[in-house]
Amino acid sequence: MIGRRKAITAVACATFMPGTALACQISSPRRDPIFDRQAQENRLRLVERFFEKIDRAGSFEEIERSTESMRRASFRWPAPQPAELLEATPVGDLVIARARSIEATPENECNSFAMVHAYYAFHFDQDKIALMNTISYG
Repeated sequence: MIGRRKAITAVACATFMPGTALACQISSPRRDPIFDRQAQENRLRLVERFFEKIDRAGSFEEIERSTESMRRASFRWPAPQPAELLEATPVGDLVIARARSIEATPENECNSFAMVHAYYAFHFDQDKIALMNTISYG
C-alpha cells in the first residue's frame, strides 16, 4: 500500500512537472522469481557429468566427441579451457562453476604449466548446455 506522503509527492510531481511525471511514478514491488528446484538439480548434474567427460578425455578432439550430446550445436568453448571441476552452484537458471583450467588453445593442449583457476557461468537450453561464459580467471 502506498503511504500518504508518497501519494502526495507523486501527485505534486505529476501536476507541476508533466514532462517528468513518469519519473515520479512509484512501481509496485515485484515478486521474487520462483525457480524449479528439480531443473536446478538436473542442470547441476549435467555440469558435473560434463566435467567428468572432460577429465577422462586425453585430447581436445576426444573432449568434443564425448561432450557433443550435452552441448547445443552453436556452443563455443571458452578460454581458458576447462579441465577439472572444483565446485558448482546453481544460481537461478544458471550454474556457476569454479574449475581448474588450461590456459591454452586446442593446438597447445595439455600444457600443465599453464593451469589457472576460473569461474564459468553455464546457460542452458532445456537439457543441453547452450553457452559457457568465463566470468574470471587467474
